[in-house]
Amino acid sequence: MKRTLALAAAALLCMTGGALARHHRPQVAEIAIDGFCNVYKVTYSRWTGLATAQDTPNCTGTYGGGMIVKNANGDAVMLLALQDQVNAPGRQTMLQLSYPFVTGGAVTIYSTTDGTTFSDDFDGTYTVETGAPVNRGGKSVFTALRK
Repeated sequence: MKRTLALAAAALLCMTGGALARHHRPQVAEIAIDGFCNVYKVTYSRWTGLATAQDTPNCTGTYGGGMIVKNANGDAVMLLALQDQVNAPGRQTMLQLSYPFVTGGAVTIYSTTDGTTFSDDFDGTYTVETGAPVNRGGKSVFTALRK
């Protein structure tokens, strides 16, 4: 009896283990800020809401982390805290992307230099890249931040 129960439990675990792993598998999206060279490889978990991001090295190479949250309007957004030591030293930036990711989604960049107040420095759109690069410019979005 105990052996049968143990085998049944093991079989159930084997059948559901794959399903659980699929739900916990990280998702990856290539997010290009329209008109700029920034293309962020965003790796995130819908299960935990946590995310990491890395810009292409030939643009800025900025990186950071964040999470999926609901904003004041109740809309889902991904917030990513980033630093660009080349184009914006001493400035902490917060990249806000509309979520779920769709081409034409909104991107907003907030920044702070004193750790107390954030300012809205950039508003635009992004493209979810699935193949050849599109909507790219030659400069980083950090060069366009409002000062």
